[in-house]
Amino acid sequence: MDRQDFESLVHEALEDIPKEFKKKMENIEIVIE
Repeated sequence: MDRQDFESLVHEALEDIPKEFKKKMENIEIVIE
């Protein structure tokens, strides 16, 4: 899997997180290496 595909999957997964949890994740940084 190339980096762009992986980043797309991560982005999609983060979008699926329920809003109630996203609000609590304001100070969390997601780093993709």
